[in-house]
Amino acid sequence: MRQIKWNFIFLWILSCMIPAWMMGQNPSQKNEKSQKREKFQAMKVAYFTEKLQLTEEEAAKFWPVFNAFEDEMRELRKEHQRTFKQRKEEDILQLPPAEADVLIKKHLELKQRELDLEKKYLVKFMEILPKQKVVMLLKAQKDFGRFIMSQLRKGDERPPHPMD
Repeated sequence: MRQIKWNFIFLWILSCMIPAWMMGQNPSQKNEKSQKREKFQAMKVAYFTEKLQLTEEEAAKFWPVFNAFEDEMRELRKEHQRTFKQRKEEDILQLPPAEADVLIKKHLELKQRELDLEKKYLVKFMEILPKQKVVMLLKAQKDFGRFIMSQLRKGDERPPHPMD
């Protein structure tokens, strides 16, 4: 069973690389950022596949939905960054109260949209996976950040930021 799982993980990672090969690109020719992003994605696929103990059938249904969830969540976070990142701390402290109120409301609206998105996708995940695996997904999402940090401590290279 364990051998089958690792074979599946290998095939999944390989299938992620096939589009680049079909476009005539050699992984050594890609820029460093792209290579790091692929490495990060491969680590994530392996990590979640192992933690959730996904069967091949579950994985085939899970990954497209999970990737769509992450894409939508990434867009919300980018919107949040665009709203707040461009402001300097000194400028924020000098905002008129009405403008500060607008920013607070925007922050809360974005957080609510994130929560609504998570609720929407939890329903989809429960249609694909047993509820125990959905609970494990919630835990694995939090633990993955710690896993990445531990990998960083072991090596010198940084994985790309998922927002890139």
